[in-house]
Amino acid sequence: MSRTANSTTRVLLAGLRRGTVRSFLGALVRRETYSPRANLYFVFGFLWGIPVPLVALGVHVAAIGAPATLASVLDCLFTYPIHWFFMLHPFLFAVVFGATGTVVADRERQIEALVERLRAQADTDALTGLYNHRAFQELIRSESTAEDRTARTISLLLLDLDFFKAFNDSHGHPAGDDLLHAFARRVRSVVRPDDKTCRYGGDEFAVVMPAADEEAAARIAERVRAHVAGDPFVLPSGLSVRITLSGGVAAHRPGESVPEWIRRADWRLYLAKESGRNRVCCADVEPAKGAAVQPPRT
Repeated sequence: MSRTANSTTRVLLAGLRRGTVRSFLGALVRRETYSPRANLYFVFGFLWGIPVPLVALGVHVAAIGAPATLASVLDCLFTYPIHWFFMLHPFLFAVVFGATGTVVADRERQIEALVERLRAQADTDALTGLYNHRAFQELIRSESTAEDRTARTISLLLLDLDFFKAFNDSHGHPAGDDLLHAFARRVRSVVRPDDKTCRYGGDEFAVVMPAADEEAAARIAERVRAHVAGDPFVLPSGLSVRITLSGGVAAHRPGESVPEWIRRADWRLYLAKESGRNRVCCADVEPAKGAAVQPPRT
């Protein structure tokens, strides 16, 4: 190991030790350190320290040859004050173990918070703040499984911005990113609180709608379409632009696989594009089984 690596390791270990010492000292003045209900380390420390005064007294009584009676033990305790120090051991152990337990609990909470932040980052699309494609796949599988247990209908809405490629070509990708961010905020402001809005990929979005049949989902989808098309989007650059969307709605059918469910919604999105855009399609006309579906994404 190089000299630089050794120096770096020493610095890191020294920082860890200082942080641990500060945490331990801070724990000594915290209420939970001394709570037997909230901190089992405190109880364990007290029990761990009980044998110390008992053994010390027993050894001393045996060493002076006195009979092992309560009177001799008390006489030894009051004759030799050193035993009062041993009597404090259960309390000292309880304090040390209790502070250690508080530090451990703090570290566990920090780790849990870090794991939650990492999980949120793994599930979130960085540009829009919505669920990303991986999280969408998990959500839709989870919701379809819940549907089997609860017999409630779940619907899927796929959305695609109309002529987004032309917008990118005209105004550049940074403006396109701003538009996607603003679009995501507007969609999320219209759907129900329990609906899960996701970035499916590129300029395509998905909304998973628990407890919504196809008719209810179509109403929500139309509300989203009208809200997006109603007012222009004013981007941070000052550019004002009107956009529309096309959408496809499909309610999950009993026994239908998730890929088939997505395929039906995607096909209806394709029909919305083909029939003029700026509309939501809930048509029952579907592609032949196994047919490739490649909706236009412009």
